[in-house]
Amino acid sequence: MTKPKEDFSIKEILGNISATKFTIGPATAYDLVEYINYLFVNILQARNLIGLAGHNTCDPYVELKLGNYKATTRFLQKKSNPEWYQVFTFKKEHIQIAEVEVIVKDRANITNEIIGEVLFLVSDAPLRVPPDSCLAPQWYRLEDKNKKKDIVEKVTAEVMMSFWMGTQVVEAFSGAWQSDSTIISNDVNVIQAQDLVLRDKNMKDPEIFVTATLGTVVVRSKVSPKKNVNPTWNEDIMFVAAEPFDDSLVLSVENKLHPKNEESVSLARYVMALSNVQKRMNNAPASSKWYNLDMLGELKTGKKQVKFASKLNMMISLDGGYYVLDECTQYSSDLRPTAKPLWRLVIGVLHLGILKATGLPEMKLMEKCTDAYCLVKYGSRWVQTRTIVNSLAPQWNKQYTWDVYDPCTFISIGVFDNGHIQGVDTVRGPWYQRIGKVRIRLSTLEMNCVYILSYPFVILQPSGLKKIGEVQLAVRFSCSSLINTINTYSPQSVYQLDTLSNSQPPLRKEVIGYILDVGSQTWSIRKSKANYDRTNPATTIFIYISFLLVVFFPQVILPAIFLFLFLTGLWRYRKRPRLPPHVDANLSHAYTTNEDELDEEFDPIPSRKTSEVLKWRYDRLRIIAARMQTVLGDLATQGERLQSLLSWRDPRATAIFVCFSLIVCLVTCKIPFHYMIVLIVPQNFLRRMSAKTDSMF
Repeated sequence: MTKPKEDFSIKEILGNISATKFTIGPATAYDLVEYINYLFVNILQARNLIGLAGHNTCDPYVELKLGNYKATTRFLQKKSNPEWYQVFTFKKEHIQIAEVEVIVKDRANITNEIIGEVLFLVSDAPLRVPPDSCLAPQWYRLEDKNKKKDIVEKVTAEVMMSFWMGTQVVEAFSGAWQSDSTIISNDVNVIQAQDLVLRDKNMKDPEIFVTATLGTVVVRSKVSPKKNVNPTWNEDIMFVAAEPFDDSLVLSVENKLHPKNEESVSLARYVMALSNVQKRMNNAPASSKWYNLDMLGELKTGKKQVKFASKLNMMISLDGGYYVLDECTQYSSDLRPTAKPLWRLVIGVLHLGILKATGLPEMKLMEKCTDAYCLVKYGSRWVQTRTIVNSLAPQWNKQYTWDVYDPCTFISIGVFDNGHIQGVDTVRGPWYQRIGKVRIRLSTLEMNCVYILSYPFVILQPSGLKKIGEVQLAVRFSCSSLINTINTYSPQSVYQLDTLSNSQPPLRKEVIGYILDVGSQTWSIRKSKANYDRTNPATTIFIYISFLLVVFFPQVILPAIFLFLFLTGLWRYRKRPRLPPHVDANLSHAYTTNEDELDEEFDPIPSRKTSEVLKWRYDRLRIIAARMQTVLGDLATQGERLQSLLSWRDPRATAIFVCFSLIVCLVTCKIPFHYMIVLIVPQNFLRRMSAKTDSMF
């Protein structure tokens, strides 16, 4: 009996938020999240605590009691002046008692003896005004009501804490990271060298190349085709550099000791500080200069020869027109060039409300709990919510905003288990387990429309596809300039679209790797089947036949094709998607794959199979197949982008293309075909069309 398919689609939900379906006018700061009142208790530190054997003999921790609810801090060993810095929250509707007990206990004592306690009324908790301000903590004297031991008269045990009533939506204990340094391409064009001095003057046909070093990155040029002391290369070498450009670029001219091996010896070198390198903001080539090389003997003695020096001709520049990728190309959240003067105008604002999650699994098996937090990345900015301790249905109610420069970008939302709280792995230390991830393509959102959606967390395991909870989000893309939005679909310089790779946000490795899809290009039979099925041979043949007809019979065919495209776009408008795309289990072949294929997909590289020879062949096959898989996926992406011109997945792009088709249909009836060649749809417009890659995993 076949297992019934589980529903992995996203669903619209009703949210208790102030924003309406369509926003008219300026949006408020927190209209996409619920206002929930909480009592906050911030336990900071204590002093002058006394254990059974005197100072620094107790293992103190704090226990909070509010009716039937209880929470405890971590315990600290042998501390009379411990520091916790932990915040506890209690929902206002769950408060059924007027008093909160703050009890300091000693875990070193078998009976967990009470060192002292503080009582305060809930009604005494001040309301934090303004909501995002921080209240100054106070010292509270601990009272020993049980009188189990004598307290030294001159020593007063105290605890520092603050408590207040407020809303979780504006709670200040959250983190945000943003890369402030400019990451830019360091482009080096090595042209030629002159008057090199060989170590072995009797060597014939020397094989000379250039090695460039920047920090820990070493790049080597090809061997010069000229086998003499005046070699030429004319080769580009590229690095990624970041402000404040303190590193130096080291170029070394190397000569192979023997043609059959890679061992070489340095003939001369040149060191240049990046702070002295020319900065470029356009496509104009850098100026070519001759640089005097430091000879090997000069490097040892520190003396430079004035009369004679080997020279190296190069073009060196820092190029601000490149975009340095830190994520997969098809899921990029930022397409701007590095240099701020080259940025386009802001087209709108993205508002994201992180409401809550439901049905999360128990990530800490020993403690049978989950301490979940949410991490969001868009552009260079990372934001993190607070951690909700010991809850399988955490409520965050946090709202964030980003400036949007390009609608054809993705925002990534991931939920993780906090590895620093409870159950820390004794082998790996604090380990942040991933729970689930959601991506939203901004171009699939209607302008100024509020979406309140529940996204399922879908993961692929060796046992098959599985849903492990849901996250509820409120999203709105407020467009401030329709003209600027349309301009983002216009052609851009290829120079600005060249990509490099760099990523150094200050977060844990496993968290960053999951958000940025590290390892997503591994070999998988399931992925190859899915990419193959994304192609449509019949449609491809039809396009080629149509192309031939256009070439030989342009007077009739071209107007008819654009009229057909215009009518098709209008016909499909009523069937356009109403919700952003999400994981498609059928498209990803999650149901058709078998256990053997899943076992191969989850088998790491290098393989853990039996024979060493089999493992070597197996790994080699997987690497080759991964390259084929990527090429096949790129071909399918181009076809899907053509198809999405009329699918209304990107409402703005489809509307533009439908209008364009009608205009071209009318114009081509009167203008000869060879004059219309210059009006071909720019490749940049097609590149910005959405493909089904955002529905796969």
